[in-house]
Amino acid sequence: MILSMSDQGLMFLYMAILGAVMGFIFDCTRILRRVVRHKNGLVYLEDSVYWLLMSFGVFYILLNYADGEIRFFYLLGIFLGMILYFVTLSKLIINLVVGFLKFLARLIKNCIIKPLWFIFVKPTKFLLKKIKALFLVLTKPIRLYLQKKYVCGKIRAIKYYKKTKRKIKKRLRGD
Repeated sequence: MILSMSDQGLMFLYMAILGAVMGFIFDCTRILRRVVRHKNGLVYLEDSVYWLLMSFGVFYILLNYADGEIRFFYLLGIFLGMILYFVTLSKLIINLVVGFLKFLARLIKNCIIKPLWFIFVKPTKFLLKKIKALFLVLTKPIRLYLQKKYVCGKIRAIKYYKKTKRKIKKRLRGD
């Protein structure tokens, strides 16, 4: 199907819009990388998946709306749309969304996590310390008995060794 001049201009506009949408989707991955730290391998994988999906998207649009014809000005429209998006809106959108997500994270931390910490975790830690102290007080006689029976046996052996060592030295000196 041969497109008329007005249809070609409209198709160029659609491709420019597609380029801007592709730039916005790429910014979403950049925002994700700023909010959640990524290793290089994951970044390469994300970029590969992004470009694979975008190439399928462009192919789908070209197949359905341009009858599968690939023309230079379609690709030019995509790249110009991406460039215009990156020059005009990209930095603003990234800063706004990252700032909003950081604000949301602080809000969740200060309004949900900290109160829950003081309501549940801090008293639980306090109770566990008191239970531990009570347990240590109640089991002190048992621990002392076990120390005398088992640990002191080792200590007695060491004392016996030292005594015998002293006796041997005395004998060698002739005392």
